[in-house]
Amino acid sequence: MKPDVRQKPALDPTVEELGRRLKSRREKLKLSQEQVAERLDMHASNYARIERGQQSPRVQILMLIAVALETSPGALLDGLPVPALEVEEVQVVTRVRRRQTRR
Repeated sequence: MKPDVRQKPALDPTVEELGRRLKSRREKLKLSQEQVAERLDMHASNYARIERGQQSPRVQILMLIAVALETSPGALLDGLPVPALEVEEVQVVTRVRRRQTRR
């Protein structure tokens, strides 16, 4: 039996869009995924998963990626879509905290 080699889907639209931005920036600099991964001291397959939106990078890794791609974290993140569920969760937590402080 052959192993399943299908690619995993992206995590969510935000992570997918971040991956597109990373790829676009990398291509603008005419770098390969392997070259970026080398700058990050990261395995190329791990970087590729981030670019495909299959892995969400931690903040520290995102900062290193920005340096490797000669840009800023803000330039990579500005205007990214915020998942609706997360916005709703923040609103619920805010309402609960307000009620608790009124008591």
